[in-house]
Amino acid sequence: MMKIRDLLILTLISVTFFAPTVSAQPGEIGLVRNPAIPAAPPVHKRSVQGKPCKVFVPLGAAATFCPDEDMLGSNTAEINYTQCNAIQGTLEIADTCVTYQHSGGSTTDIVCLEICDSNGLCNEYEIAFISGPRINLPFFDDFSSTQIYPDPGRWLDRDVFVNSTLAERPLTVGVATFDGLNENGNPYGEREGFSDDLTSAFMDLSSETEVYFSFFAQPRGVGIKPRIKDSLVVDFRNQAGEWVRVWQMEGLPNSYPLINPAPDFAYNRIAVADSFLHANFQFRFRNKSKNEGLQELWHVDYVRLGSDELTQDQFRDIAFRYLPTPILDPYSSMPSNQFRIGEVRRNIISHLNNLDQVNLTMNDPTLTIAHEGQTLLRRTFIEPVDLWLLTPGATSFDFDMNDQGSNNYESLQTALFDLLNPGEDYQISSQLNFDRGDEIIGGNSNNQVVRSTYFSNYYAYDDGTAESALIDRGETGVATTTFAVEFHNNIPDELQGLQLHIPHIEGNSSNQLFNLYVWIDSLDDEPEWKQVAAKVYYADTYYDTLQGFTTYAFLDSNDQKISIPIPEGKFYVGWEQIDISGVKIPVGFDLNSPAGINFFFYNVGQGWVNGANSGLRQGSLMVRPVMGSESVIPTDTKSYENWEELTVFPNPSREIIYLNGLDNNPEGVIQVYDLTGRSVLQQALESSVDVRNIQAGIYLLKVINFTDHKLSAQLIEIVK
Repeated sequence: MMKIRDLLILTLISVTFFAPTVSAQPGEIGLVRNPAIPAAPPVHKRSVQGKPCKVFVPLGAAATFCPDEDMLGSNTAEINYTQCNAIQGTLEIADTCVTYQHSGGSTTDIVCLEICDSNGLCNEYEIAFISGPRINLPFFDDFSSTQIYPDPGRWLDRDVFVNSTLAERPLTVGVATFDGLNENGNPYGEREGFSDDLTSAFMDLSSETEVYFSFFAQPRGVGIKPRIKDSLVVDFRNQAGEWVRVWQMEGLPNSYPLINPAPDFAYNRIAVADSFLHANFQFRFRNKSKNEGLQELWHVDYVRLGSDELTQDQFRDIAFRYLPTPILDPYSSMPSNQFRIGEVRRNIISHLNNLDQVNLTMNDPTLTIAHEGQTLLRRTFIEPVDLWLLTPGATSFDFDMNDQGSNNYESLQTALFDLLNPGEDYQISSQLNFDRGDEIIGGNSNNQVVRSTYFSNYYAYDDGTAESALIDRGETGVATTTFAVEFHNNIPDELQGLQLHIPHIEGNSSNQLFNLYVWIDSLDDEPEWKQVAAKVYYADTYYDTLQGFTTYAFLDSNDQKISIPIPEGKFYVGWEQIDISGVKIPVGFDLNSPAGINFFFYNVGQGWVNGANSGLRQGSLMVRPVMGSESVIPTDTKSYENWEELTVFPNPSREIIYLNGLDNNPEGVIQVYDLTGRSVLQQALESSVDVRNIQAGIYLLKVINFTDHKLSAQLIEIVK
């Protein structure tokens, strides 16, 4: 065993060894930013009053905005409208109002409004004229075909978060989540009130006689519950362009326990009154919250507008509800050199929903496991047809790799063992799909789900997405909590460092310090290694990142990188916040990977407690030990300047993405991340990047210029 690193100064000794014995335990806390949304620099840097006032305009049409009494006040002396930036449309100002005439394609034009009183005190507002096309009935969206943002062909704003992780027991694999964050994943920062809008495109209902609107809604999901006054509302737009409230639902009482399941998705249907049957009809959802973060959540699914038959509570559709389970057990990721026969899961569990009132049959359910276009396993399950006859409601299928006496399990293990080379990174996709010809309009979009498993240089139980965080819940005078997560080496290896997902919670923990620990074989009283007074770094403070992890290299007493030999068998990595009197240090908690709770332990001075016995919700701490012979690169804490002049094209792309704005051949790196924050491609900084081997989807392209210390990060779409 190694000697414990002895760097404790006297003050830290007093904190560590003479803390009071009053006990606490970990606590779960909500996030104030959404780590799954890439931050974007603001287009305008002005001090404005509240969120932009949205005015929706059909393509080629005109709309008028007039400030209301709250904006004007009783002492208004001057009103000025100006263009905040170049706009597509034209403006005509009359008295206190402005008329916007649209031209061109779909766009959002921002107009600035300054209102000054007789004392010369001025308030500034932004008016967002949002233009979009008219679309035809029926309207349908189950949020399974887009990620992060809603489909711009159906919706005209981007406030909500489209995801497959925050709802509980969803109808289909995607939902639209309403919270207290703007489209860039940051808090609105205003007093509590209305937060997100989800506004439909225009629809011409002037020739319709009977139209219904239906949807499903759920409060909380796996997140933080909305209070009773944090309601979800639906508005219809009348012929005069005014929004009329037609439905609302209250949040949950304070007594609703966090440990309890969220309420089921509730079906709602509204008959569209004749007064709304006009040429520029729209509907919108809105939620109320404290506007402080990824909290007070509402989830909406299966939005439909159309005939009586189309909008019923039961309808002809079979849908996946969740992504398939990982191909590894129990990890979601592991080092390539540690993979051994027996790590592969023997079965793939899928969750489906028959949304009809009668039995429906799915055809040819197929599992495909592949790497960069190379199929490692493709299996169409050939059980008797009656097995694929789904009764109404939710159903889980346990797809046995070795069904009908096959040896798919052994074949997949052999294929992976032959593929994986130590020290290299691999993304293995597992796709489940089925055929179903006769479904509701749009229903086929939820008949396929894909999950990626990564082989790299780290272990992980989490799926890369944080729904909340765990903290030390103690206070001054209470013993601190030591956290630990268990892992298992198949062969001896070297531990180089630790990655922690440190999300944003209320308050700033960047001035807090914590100790890092490593135990070998068992959680005894003393760890085999410790590093004291590590500093908290938020990964997204220094560069744009999705679900970013902060990387800590292990250091000796001279602050030189070291590696820790880890033998075959169990080992544990952990941490302890030194001073819990201030802001707590959060670590991401993935509530969609429940098995990880079995490998989490904590100690408040009275012995180790397994997370499964703690009363916490089931989930995985986002903690990743970095293994291998190569030293780890810690998070670079130098701030990078936004690389505004760099552009990429084409976007979307099928094959090659080109970079425009490279001068003087700078040194750097190009990185592509999926929406869970996992790296799928990395190369030296060049004028192009080949994306042909990356599967279709939305990704974050990050270009880092080491020479000039600049960084560009933007979403790209890869199509096939």
